[in-house]
Amino acid sequence: MAAANPNSKLRIIRLAIHGALALILIAMVHFAHSYWLSTVQGNRHAIANEIDTIKKKLEDTDTVSAEHARLVDLKKSIELRTDSIEDRIPEQPNEGEFLKQTTSAAQLCDINLSVYRRRGIEMDGDHSRLIIEMSIEGTFANLCRFMNELEKLPRISKVNRMKIRQGPSAGIYPMDLTLVLFFKSEQPQERIARASK
Repeated sequence: MAAANPNSKLRIIRLAIHGALALILIAMVHFAHSYWLSTVQGNRHAIANEIDTIKKKLEDTDTVSAEHARLVDLKKSIELRTDSIEDRIPEQPNEGEFLKQTTSAAQLCDINLSVYRRRGIEMDGDHSRLIIEMSIEGTFANLCRFMNELEKLPRISKVNRMKIRQGPSAGIYPMDLTLVLFFKSEQPQERIARASK
């Protein structure tokens, strides 16, 4: 049997080494490609999450803008209502004028106004309160109409106490009322002078 050629052995060894190196190189390329793909996928997920976060912030911005607009409108409405209420509070008690208006309302509603008593004045910051006690009587429907007429008066008043009793005759009810009338405590110049001190 002939001896193996040493050059062919070297060539086989070289081919084996080149093959191993080629396999290592392929494995490295595959690993690098896999790593690059996973990085791209991770970046895509991160970008998608960031897009979702930005969308939510934009939605929140729209919500905040809408809420801000609603609150601005509400503030304007409150300011208009406050101005309207201020216009219905006179500088002076003007009790005689209120008594005249109340008497007209009682006649209009077929109500008997038997007692009208001034209980006193209470100071409360920029406004004062005139306390009035009244006793009236009439049918339940007419008492309701009278209360509605009081609400429509140009002057602000508030019912502090109301008591309806069974009357001596059927369908007629006596009612005791305590009303609060508001008026300004001081003239506007006095308020300005006090505020500037």
